[in-house]
Amino acid sequence: MMGPISATGDHFIELHEWSYARVSPDDAVVDELPIGSPRGVGRILADMGNDLVEDRTANRFSLDAFDHVYRHNIRAHTCASDERATIHFPAIATIASVLWNGQEIARSSNSFLPLAIDITERLTGGGMLEVRCNSLHAFLDGNRWPRPRFKTKLVADQRLRHVRASLLGRIPSWSPPVPFVGLAGPITIHVARSVRIAHASVRTTLHAANATLQVTLDIEELGDARITDVSVRCADRATAAELERHDHKNQSTPTTSEADHPDDRRQRFVRIHSVSQADNLEPWWPHTHGSPTQYRVDVTVTLETGEQSQFSLGQTGFRRIEVDRGHDGHGFALRVNGTEVFCRGSAWMPIDQRDPWVSTDALRAALVQLRDTGANMIRLTGVSGWEQPAFYSLCDELGLLVWQDLPFATLDQPTDQVFVDSVLEEVRVNLNTIAASPCLAVVCGATERQQQAAMLGLDHPTVTDAVGSQVLAQVATEVGLTAVVVPCSPSGGHLPFASDAGVSHYYGVGAYLRPLTDARHAGVRFTTECLAFANVPEPAVLQRLLLEGETPPTDPRWKERVPRDRGVGWDFDDVRDHYLPMVTGEDPHQLRRGDVERYLELSRVVPAIVACATMHEWRRPTSSCAGAITWFLRDLWRGAGWGLIDSDGEAKAVLHALTQAWSPISVGLIDEGLNGVDVWVHNDRPTSFSGSVHLARTKGGRIMGAPSSTNVQVPAHSSIRLRADEIDGRFTDPTNAYLFGPSAHDAISVRLVHTGSSDHQFETGNDGTISRYVLDVGNGRSLQRTDVELRAHTSWIDDRTLAVDVSSSGLARFVRVESGSLLSARHHVDI
Repeated sequence: MMGPISATGDHFIELHEWSYARVSPDDAVVDELPIGSPRGVGRILADMGNDLVEDRTANRFSLDAFDHVYRHNIRAHTCASDERATIHFPAIATIASVLWNGQEIARSSNSFLPLAIDITERLTGGGMLEVRCNSLHAFLDGNRWPRPRFKTKLVADQRLRHVRASLLGRIPSWSPPVPFVGLAGPITIHVARSVRIAHASVRTTLHAANATLQVTLDIEELGDARITDVSVRCADRATAAELERHDHKNQSTPTTSEADHPDDRRQRFVRIHSVSQADNLEPWWPHTHGSPTQYRVDVTVTLETGEQSQFSLGQTGFRRIEVDRGHDGHGFALRVNGTEVFCRGSAWMPIDQRDPWVSTDALRAALVQLRDTGANMIRLTGVSGWEQPAFYSLCDELGLLVWQDLPFATLDQPTDQVFVDSVLEEVRVNLNTIAASPCLAVVCGATERQQQAAMLGLDHPTVTDAVGSQVLAQVATEVGLTAVVVPCSPSGGHLPFASDAGVSHYYGVGAYLRPLTDARHAGVRFTTECLAFANVPEPAVLQRLLLEGETPPTDPRWKERVPRDRGVGWDFDDVRDHYLPMVTGEDPHQLRRGDVERYLELSRVVPAIVACATMHEWRRPTSSCAGAITWFLRDLWRGAGWGLIDSDGEAKAVLHALTQAWSPISVGLIDEGLNGVDVWVHNDRPTSFSGSVHLARTKGGRIMGAPSSTNVQVPAHSSIRLRADEIDGRFTDPTNAYLFGPSAHDAISVRLVHTGSSDHQFETGNDGTISRYVLDVGNGRSLQRTDVELRAHTSWIDDRTLAVDVSSSGLARFVRVESGSLLSARHHVDI
C-alpha cells in the first residue's frame, strides 16, 4: 500500500519522457540524454552501453562524486474544487531536491522513504519538474561529523553511517562498485476526486476460535459533500465503520518528507475504524505447510449526495506467528498457526542493485524459482534495504515467509535527533505498508551491529544500545505489528554471535573451516546466515566473464569478484578449497595445476554436498536448530560469488542440491557413527504421506548386493526416523565404523517413492521417486570417474516445455544437462 490508494473516479498520470544529466563537481554537464522512464543512474548508463558492473572496458568512476539531474515537462491540468493532485516518488537516492520551475518544493535525505508532494495548485499551469540528486561525496565532505564509538571494516568510509542509503555498491570487498543513485519506481501523479485515503492500516489476527480484521483509515473530504457512511468488505462480509471527524490545516500525507504546501486549505478528515470477526476463514500458511490463503479487502465510501467511491486495500491473510524459546529459554523456533516450521531459504539481494525497482514479472520469476526449491523463508538484510510493495505481495501469494532487517549493518548508528526522526518516519511508513502482509514473520533492528561492537570488546550498553532496535521497538507497538520482533541479527546469547542461543550467523562450517560435525556440536538454534562459499557458476557464465586466454581461479576478473572480508589474507575460494579434499579426497592445488576443468567441476559440487549434508543435519526434529537461511540467494555480478543463483538467474549446483534437502517431503541420511545410519523422512504437508524407502549400496558406481526397502507412513507436519540396519533386517556396518575390514561400498543411496493418494503437490520421477539422497562413506570415491552408462530420453510436454529423462546403469552423481540455447535450465541431480 505504499503510494496512493486509488478509488473509482480517480485519475493517474505516470510520468514518462524524462531526461537525465550527470553534472561534475565543477558544474560541467557530462551527459545529457533522454531516458524515457526514470531509473537508477547505473541502469541508465548500462542501457546506454556503459555498464559499470560488467563491461570490461567501461570507464569506472564513482557515481557518488557527481550530481545527477532528472527533468520532466509536466503538462497543465486544472483540478476541480473536489480534486487533489499529489505526485509520488517511490525512492530517491540519496540527498536530493525536487524543484518546480526552478523553485524547490521538497527535499529528501532518506533513500528508504517514499516522497509525496501536493501539487494541486501548481499543476494548473504545468511546468518543469526537476529532481537533483546531489553528490554524496560533496555532502559528506561538506559537513563535520562526530567520531563513531567503533569502526567497521564493511565499508571504507565510516561517515556512511549518517546516510540512509543502501550499502551495496559501497562495500569494497564483495559488491560491485555501483550503488543505487537516482530515481527508482514509477513516478505518478494521483488526482483524487471527492475523497482521498491519506492513511490506511490493515491488521489481522488469528485465534483458535476466530479471525479478526481491523481497518483504520484517514479519509480526506475534498469537496463540499460530507461522508455519511463507510463499509469494509472482506471474504464476502461487509462491516460498517465508526466515523470520527477531525480537521487539520495543511495536513501532509504520511509519506511526505519535507514537502511544501502552497495554500492555506483547511483539510477535513474522517477517521474510520472497523473491526470484524469470522470463525470459518482459512488461515494463511507458508507453502511448505499448507495453502497461502488470502482475502481481498475493499472499502466503500458514501457521501451525503449519494455518490460512492470504491477503494481496494489489496489482499491480506490470517495467520498467527509465535516464537518458541524452548525448555531453557534460549531457543528460537517459529510457530505458524501453532505448528512449528523449520524455516529454510536464503538472504535476498536486489535483482539489479543499480536500480532496485524491477518489474513485477522479474520479481515473480525470481521468487517462484526460490519457492520451487522447497524454501519457505527469505531474508532482507541490513546491507540493502526495504523492497518494493510487489515483493511482499508476491511472497504473500507464493507462501514465502519474510524476515525483514531494518537497513542498518555493522556501523555505529548516529543518535542526533534529525537522524532519529528520519529513521522513525522511515520505519513507520514502511512497516505500516507491509504489516498487513501475512508473509511478514520477523522484523529485526539491524544486521551484525551488536556483533561488530561485541567483537571489538566494547561494553554491554554500546553493544545493545542502537537506534535501529530502539526505533523498531517503538514503532512495532505504534503500528500494531503482529510479526516477531528481534533487536538484531545475530543476538540472544551471552555474546551476540554465540551459536547456541537465540539467532546466530553460523559460519563454523564455512568461513571458520570447522569440520562438518560442528553443525551439530555448535548447538545452533536458528541461523539467519550460513554456508557461504564462493560458488562456481556454470561454464557459460565463465565464458562471458573471463578475459581471453585467462583461466580461473587466477584471472584478475575472477579474483576481483570472489567475496572476501576486508583486512584478511584469505577469500572464499580458500574456504571452498579447504573442504574439497575433505569431501572428494582430491588435492585442489594439484587439480589446479593439472586438470582445471575437473577442479571447477568438483568446486561446483563441494558446496552442494556440504550445504545439503548440513541442512539434513539441522532439519532433524532432534536437532537444536529450527531454521537456517543461507548467505545469499543471487550473485550481484558474474563470478564465483556467494549466490546460490548466478547473476543471470541460473541456478548453481548448490541450489539443485538444496532442493533435495528443502523439499516439503524429503528423505536424508545421517551418519551416526557406531549407531549406524539414520534415515529421516520429512513431511511438512498438511496431509499424511504414504510411500516407501529404498536403500542401495554402490561401489565404483555399481550396485553392491540387493537393495532393501520398507513402507512408511508419515503424519502431517512431522518426521520419522528409520535405521538403515532395520531396513536391511541385519547388521551391515554401513559406514565401516567398526573397522572390521575394508568397506564393501563407497556410497549409500536412498530413494523416497510415493505410493499414496495424489493430494500432494510435488513432482515425481517415472518410478514415483519424490526425493533421493547419497551419503558418501568412502572419502569421495563416489565422485571418482566411472564407466557408468547414461541414457537420456526427451519428450515435449507442450509447445514450450521439453522434458529430459536421464537414467543410468549405476550411481551417477551430479549430472549436468547442457543444452546450449535450446533450454534455459541446467540440472544437477543424483541418479
